[in-house]
Amino acid sequence: MYNFFRNTTQLTIASAFVMASSLCNADQTTSEGASLNYVASDGTLPFSTLVRAGNLLFLSGALATENNGAPLKSTAAQTATIMDNIQSTLTQNNSSLNQVVRCNVILADIQNFSEMNRVYASYFKEGRFPARTTFEASNLVAGAKVEIECTAYVDA
Repeated sequence: MYNFFRNTTQLTIASAFVMASSLCNADQTTSEGASLNYVASDGTLPFSTLVRAGNLLFLSGALATENNGAPLKSTAAQTATIMDNIQSTLTQNNSSLNQVVRCNVILADIQNFSEMNRVYASYFKEGRFPARTTFEASNLVAGAKVEIECTAYVDA
């Protein structure tokens, strides 16, 4: 079983789903023999919070909220909480931020790009930034200002 997000006072929506369903993993093998592991959401939503496909981890988009479900106040606070949770998830799954190969960052307001980018960049070593796409989308879930998903390499 692949463990997710550490227990913090500021949970992301995705981490709450994973902690509520940590026993809902589904393993399968492709016809080519590659191993696939799906870590389900809370069971009420039609997505996996993490899929391991061979040596790649695909993390679904994560949001940062207070314990009561309200979004954190600033883009910087949301970005830091999301990145902390991603880092924890990667560590628990034998990977790290140094092995992230791609991120997608979704902002509710592209005017917050600089604030997000400053915090985001601080989590990676200079010269080791993953490929990234950043775009604006209105009405993110739960009133979030930022959502981040990533793909990382994991040693066998």
